[in-house]
Amino acid sequence: MRIITLTSNAEKTRGLQYKPYIEEQTLWVFEDITYGDYFHSQNVPEPFDIAFVGAEGHVILVTKMYPPDDTVSVPQGTAMALESKAGEMARWGIVQGTVVSL
Repeated sequence: MRIITLTSNAEKTRGLQYKPYIEEQTLWVFEDITYGDYFHSQNVPEPFDIAFVGAEGHVILVTKMYPPDDTVSVPQGTAMALESKAGEMARWGIVQGTVVSL
């Protein structure tokens, strides 16, 4: 698995937008995410998974996003978000309640 940590505000804002496709075996990490933020699927080329993870590494929620109109609010207790091509989270065993360490 290739892990890409998005650190700048511009990278976080863009996320998976405007890519021609979403790469398989790649996990995008959004750090310093807070309750009240939201994620959307606008300008993303295909469905993708998003997992919200608490400070201790426990997965709070995993959801599939469908472009172009899906949005999801960041659940309370979220410290980071993970995005991948649709289906990758399940393949890697990233489900609600599991603990991840990157």
